[in-house]
Amino acid sequence: MTLGKTAMVTAPLETAAPARRRGRTPAPRRDTGFSMFELIIVMAVIAILGFIAVPSIRNTVVGMRLNMAADRVTATLRETRELAMSKNRNHRLRFVGNNEIVVERWCTAADVAAAASRDLDCNVGSDWNSIPAAKVVFDPSMTLPDGIEFRRTTAGSPEGFGVSPTDPIDFTAAVPVMFTPTGFLVSATNPDAIANGTIYIADTAHPNVPGRAISILGSVGRVRTWTFSTVAGAGPGVWRR
Repeated sequence: MTLGKTAMVTAPLETAAPARRRGRTPAPRRDTGFSMFELIIVMAVIAILGFIAVPSIRNTVVGMRLNMAADRVTATLRETRELAMSKNRNHRLRFVGNNEIVVERWCTAADVAAAASRDLDCNVGSDWNSIPAAKVVFDPSMTLPDGIEFRRTTAGSPEGFGVSPTDPIDFTAAVPVMFTPTGFLVSATNPDAIANGTIYIADTAHPNVPGRAISILGSVGRVRTWTFSTVAGAGPGVWRR
C-alpha cells in the first residue's frame, strides 16, 4: 500500500513588530532654534540689565578719578611740608582758579644772593608781595585732572575744619597758607594764626557722585583724605576715610 506524501507547509516566522505601528508616518523633529518672541524677550532682558549696570560702572570710574585727584592734592601738601622743613624756609600754597595749587618759597634778599651755593632755588624778593611775575614754581605744584575742580557738593566738614559752609577752599585762617620750617600750617599773611582747613573736590560733569575732601590739621601738619558716603534710608550721609 502506497502512502501518499503529506505536504508539510511551514509557515514563515513572523518578524518582531517594529517599535512604531506600521502605516504611520514618523512625526518630523521640531527645530531647536529660538522663536522671534523668545529673541525679543532675551533682548529686552539684556537691555534692562545694561540700563541698570551702566550708571554703576560710570560712577565707579568717576570715583576712581576722584580718588586719584585727592591723592595728588594730598601728595602736594605733604611734599610741600617736607620741603619747608628740609630747606628751613616757609613754603606758601596758592590756590589758583578752580583747579591749581602753586607752591612758592619765601626767601630774603640774602637768600637770593646765596641761592647758587646754598641750593635754595629762591624767588627774588624779601616777602611774598615783592616776588616778581617770573617766579620759581616747585615740583609739588599741581593741576587737577580735566573735569575735576575745587568744588563743594555736600554739606558739613569731615573734621569741622573751616568757617564757610560753601567754600571749597575752607581754612580757619586767611589764605593763602604756608608750611613753616617747624611743619605747622599757618596763614601767609598772619604767621601766628594756625590754619586748620579742608579742601573739597568734585567732578563737574557728575555732581551726583560724592566728592572728596582733604583735611589739614595745621598744628601738626597732618593730612587726611575723606569720601562722602550715603546709604539709602540712613540719613543725609557721612564723611568716611
